[in-house]
Amino acid sequence: MWSSGRKKFLVLALVLVFGGAPACGAQTDQQAEDKNSRAAGDAGMTDHESMEEMHQTSSHDEAEGEAGEAKGEAEATGGVAATWAKIQTKRNEIEKLITTGKLDDIHEVAEGLPGLGENLVKESGDLDEARLRRVQGAAGQLANLADSLHDAADKGDAQTTEAEFKKLDGLLRVIEAQYPEGALSVTSPGSGAKETGEMESSHGGSGDGHDHARQNRRAKVDVPSNAQRIDVVASDFRFEPQEVVVRAGIPIALTLSNRGKNEHAWVIGARSEVHLHVPPGGQQTEVFTIEHPGEYRIACTVAGHEQLGMVGKIIVQ
Repeated sequence: MWSSGRKKFLVLALVLVFGGAPACGAQTDQQAEDKNSRAAGDAGMTDHESMEEMHQTSSHDEAEGEAGEAKGEAEATGGVAATWAKIQTKRNEIEKLITTGKLDDIHEVAEGLPGLGENLVKESGDLDEARLRRVQGAAGQLANLADSLHDAADKGDAQTTEAEFKKLDGLLRVIEAQYPEGALSVTSPGSGAKETGEMESSHGGSGDGHDHARQNRRAKVDVPSNAQRIDVVASDFRFEPQEVVVRAGIPIALTLSNRGKNEHAWVIGARSEVHLHVPPGGQQTEVFTIEHPGEYRIACTVAGHEQLGMVGKIIVQ
């Protein structure tokens, strides 16, 4: 038989074995749960940090991509001189196609001119406001002129195509005059020599459709003693004065002096007989009479100059 002391010991042992185990087990389960929660939290933090790092890397890559794209565009255009050289190349290609009678090929070449004109404007930020505005105006006309040029070529109209090409030359001279000397020059690779943007035309004159050689060979004009003497100065691109006042029925002796870098004309409306055309640094005098009072429009008929503001009027009283 068990003694009283042994029974108490046995009971206590049973309690410890069967009663304490669940508490111990519960504590162990709770610890495991806490451990798993901490692990999940650490994992969540790691995922967040990874996403943040990926976002930062993506932003950095995008910034580098944009910078590389901008650099690529700059390298593609090569600056104002390189763009001007491309315009001149296309101009010379068109001239060669006209000379050889290959009008069908002009369309593709002329289509590239408007885009080059837009690039030229973007790269001309160093120009002063007035000159930049002229380049913008001329570049806008370049698109219309390119359309007219290849439309005439597509129709096989050689005469109109050549006339439009001469207008193109005149417009390019307007653009060229807006830049400082040497700004449109590029250095040939490996040669050290400079290629300039100066245009050479096989069509004679300066490519604006006027016979300047004939104009320059004119004999000295006899000015009547009763003539109304008017002096007009042409610059790039305006007349001074823009408005001239004369009396009807009395001879007018008008002298046009050109102080610009381009050739300029002074023409009264549709009166083609009153047509002064002067090279840079030159001077010309015409004597004419207007019989009927009124206001008559004046314009420079060199391609593109009228659109750039070379207009005025003569008031006959």
